Amino acid sequence: MTTIVVAGALANKPGNGGEAWVRLSWAKGLTGLGADVHLLEEIDASSCVDDAGAPSDVEHSANLDFFRYVTEAHGVPATLLTDDGRAFGTPVAELYELAGGADLLVNISGHLRCADLLRRFRRKAYVDIDPGFTQLWHAAGTSDLGLADHDVHFTIGENVGSPECDIPSCGIE
Repeated sequence: MTTIVVAGALANKPGNGGEAWVRLSWAKGLTGLGADVHLLEEIDASSCVDDAGAPSDVEHSANLDFFRYVTEAHGVPATLLTDDGRAFGTPVAELYELAGGADLLVNISGHLRCADLLRRFRRKAYVDIDPGFTQLWHAAGTSDLGLADHDVHFTIGENVGSPECDIPSCGIE
């Protein structure tokens, strides 16, 4: 069976149903095609908040609550990885094994940035769901989006890189 890890933002956008559906659509769609799918998200622990929006530790945050609610309600195996090396879901050591054995990482908006973990995936696809911003930020050099860390790149910007579009492709096909 093909193993695919889908990385994207759920906990980083607590309460945002539209963002949740984007990630769930990828995970559930690939599962429907017969793949063994695991959802993975990376979050900066200092960005976590409680239900009132006040700073919170990850364990008691609205971020983790939303992540768990969404993934459990839809039966999607999932792990939330913090920037300080903790994992909620699959234990860290098993997460690294999962990455090493996966056939593909689908990194939505390049959200998974942990370099050590990224290196373990054999094949990495960057899926750009916010065309324009991604290309302009990359061209301006204002943000390291991790584009170079991926094997293939996809965008929902149908005309990016074509003569009909002024958005720079930055040499990325």
